[in-house]
Parts: sequence; structure tokens; C-alpha cells
Amino acid sequence: MKAADIMNNLQEELQKLKNKFMQQLRNNSDDFSEEAVRSGYVNKMLELFGWDISDLTQIIQERKLTGNEKERLNQIESTNTKPDYELLDKGTLLEFIDTKKPGVDFEEDKKIAFQIRSYGWSAKLPFSIVTNFQKFGVYDTSYTPTSETPTDYKVCYFTIDDLINDIDKYGQFIRRENLVLGNVNISSLGIDQTKKKNEKEIDDHFLEFINRQRITLAQGIVRDNLHFSIESLNNVVQLIINRIIFVRFLEGAHIEPQNELRRLMDVGDFWQKFTELSNTRLFLEYDGAMFKKDSFKLTISDRYFEEFIDNLYVSMAM
Repeated sequence: MKAADIMNNLQEELQKLKNKFMQQLRNNSDDFSEEAVRSGYVNKMLELFGWDISDLTQIIQERKLTGNEKERLNQIESTNTKPDYELLDKGTLLEFIDTKKPGVDFEEDKKIAFQIRSYGWSAKLPFSIVTNFQKFGVYDTSYTPTSETPTDYKVCYFTIDDLINDIDKYGQFIRRENLVLGNVNISSLGIDQTKKKNEKEIDDHFLEFINRQRITLAQGIVRDNLHFSIESLNNVVQLIINRIIFVRFLEGAHIEPQNELRRLMDVGDFWQKFTELSNTRLFLEYDGAMFKKDSFKLTISDRYFEEFIDNLYVSMAM
């Protein structure tokens, strides 16, 4: 079959599916659930665009996000954890699709926008989709979202009629072949993913977080160690932070035991326990200059480390 014939056949099948949808909407709009949208229409649409719904290496439905994705969701305080669809290529995630029931105006709903942006950003995807089959929204998910991000920021909305009538422009975000080959151009929808100076990504937030921790730790040292030399304060604070970040990096690389820093926090008296670890095993196994025995004696309360350690397991999710 020629490419033009394949395209015409796809448009015809989508038109039939749309007609069936509109008929059901007219006859039973009150009981037209989100589940009915998924099972009756979105599933069939995905099949028309080349996806095998029964193949878990291509599509996973309603899986709860865990691991690094869940940690990144926690970082932006998103409680959403279960997207309706994950589109995959042999297990590699390509896109999220979330469905809504007919009548839901997601163009004006900040919660829905934050939900899909959170999903896509948590998995470091460039875009993801919301649909109720009548309407679609392709959301840029390359930047860190907030619950207050305007609904119309870096998003393109189109209808099922737009999809049918301009299938090359809009179908590229659903068609399996395009997604697998990376043959998708979000700028064709008028969405510019070039990072602007005022858009902060994870590295920017991490540096700000470290700077805040540097101040917190310095204040704690001064408060609890009245005779400590202020002239040495900056170097000591930076050394402590460098050691902790280095150990967290080794955990993420599966060189050090997982959650070692958390275990030290749970035991209590973190600074004393961490100093003992630094001056013994870490000194012998890694960088002697970083972990050499300290000439300074400090008392530092656990409260100056709690937020730091907790956030490292989000900011440095491996």
C-alpha cells in the first residue's frame, strides 16, 4: 500500500472513531467516564498509530512511578504518581499520555497542567500529552514545573478534527514510528524549548540549595562552637559539604552502600559518626586529602544536617 493510501486510510479510521465518540457523547454524556475514553477511544487511536496495546514493551497503563521519577516528583512537591499511559520503545520511555473525561476543560486547569508537566519532567522527557479524545494538549516538559505555571505556557492545544485534517503536523506526537525514530518537532507547534535566562533547571536549583546549606551550616558552627576561628569558617564549611556530597555521589554510583548517609542521620549524632567514618575507612579507600584527620574539633547538631541530607537524596537522584 502506498504512503498516501496508508495516510488516507488512517484519516478515515480516525473519522469513524470520532463519529462513534460523538454519538456516545450525545447519547450518554453524563456517564461518559475517563475509563470509557481510554478503553473505547484512546486505546484504539493508539493502535491506529502503530502501537500494540497488549505489548508491555510498547505501552504500560497506570503504573505508579517509583525510584528516580518519584524522587523528582517529591522535589517539586507533586503528589501525582500514576500516569495513564507510558509509551515505550523496548522498555525505553518516550512519552506520557494522561486522559480526562469529556467535558473537562484542561486548557484552564492548573492542576491538570502541573500533573502532566510533573510526569514528563520527572522522567526528563521533552513533552507529554493530555487528552479527552475531543481535544489534545502537547505540553513542554523540559523545564522544572510549578503548580502556578500558567496553563497556556509552552503548550499546544488541538482538536480531534485538527488531528484528522492535519495528521502530519499533529500525528507525529502519537505515531509510534515518529516517536521511536525521534522524528518529532515540537517547534512546529510554536513551542520553543530553548532555555531562557530566567528558567531554572535542576543544576541551578541544586547550586542554590548548596549555597543555602553553606549558610545554615556556618551559622550552626558559630552558634555551637564559640571559640572556633571565624577565619577558618569558609574552608571548613566547604570541606564538610564536599565530603557529604562526595559520599552521596558514591552511593548513587553503587560504590558506597546505599542510604549510608541516611542511616548515620537515623542513628543520631551525625557529625561525630560521619567524622569517624571520614577519618578511617573513607580516608583509606578514597581521597586522603579530602578525608584526612581533622585538626579542628567541632560540635554540630543534627538539625543543621537534616534538611541537607534529605534533599541530597532528591537533588542527586541517580
